[in-house]
Amino acid sequence: MRFCFDRVFNDTATQEDVYHGSAKDLIDGVLSGFNATVFAYGATGCGKTHTITGTPESPGIVYLLMKDLFGRVADQEDDFTTEISSKLMSPFNQIRLLPPTQSYFLQFPSLIFPESLT
Repeated sequence: MRFCFDRVFNDTATQEDVYHGSAKDLIDGVLSGFNATVFAYGATGCGKTHTITGTPESPGIVYLLMKDLFGRVADQEDDFTTEISSKLMSPFNQIRLLPPTQSYFLQFPSLIFPESLT
C-alpha cells in the first residue's frame, strides 16, 4: 500500500509551522467564495486535538485561521460585506462543538460570541 503526502512535519514543528504549511492558504479561497475544510486524521493520541485547538501559549490551526480570516475581512470591511458560517465538529464522536441553532455575531475588529460560549 502506498500513501502520498503533501507535507510531513517533524517533532520540532511548531503550531505556526503546521498552520503555515497546511491551512493558511485556504483563506484566499474562502474570501473568493469557496468552501474550505480542515480535517485532522490519525491514531488516538497522535496530537490531532492539540494541532487543531492548541493552547493559550501556542494556539492551534482553528485559532490561527480565524485570526487571519477575520483580520483579512476587517481589512476589507469598507469595500465588501462578508458572511461567514462555520461548523466545528468531531465526526468520530458525532459531536457538534458549536450549537447548530445559535447565532454568532461578528463585530469588527473582534469576534462576539453568545454568552453560552463564554
